Amino acid sequence: SSGINAEYGGHISRVVWVKPHWSDQMPLGTQRIKIGSERGRLRVNSDLEYYVSDPDSFGSNLYETREFELTVIPSGYPIPSLTSPWILDIDLDFFSTRNPFRPRTLR
Repeated sequence: SSGINAEYGGHISRVVWVKPHWSDQMPLGTQRIKIGSERGRLRVNSDLEYYVSDPDSFGSNLYETREFELTVIPSGYPIPSLTSPWILDIDLDFFSTRNPFRPRTLR
């Protein structure tokens, strides 16, 4: 993702993800996540299943690492105070694909 590049470049040190009620990708809470290079590619080292289950994203022997903070909050929850400049990133896949997760939510 382009976010990983910005985090690795040191431009972003904190990510707040507002989790939709139907999402099961990430657990609620705050974690420190490492980003680094492995075999010439940027990878993430985290215990989160979201990263561990993706061999293209997960790396266990990273070098030139940086860390960022990931906070996951449920939608409708107050967003934590943001005192530094911030970026709003809206994932348009939801809209452009006509909600690909809808069949999962109906089960």
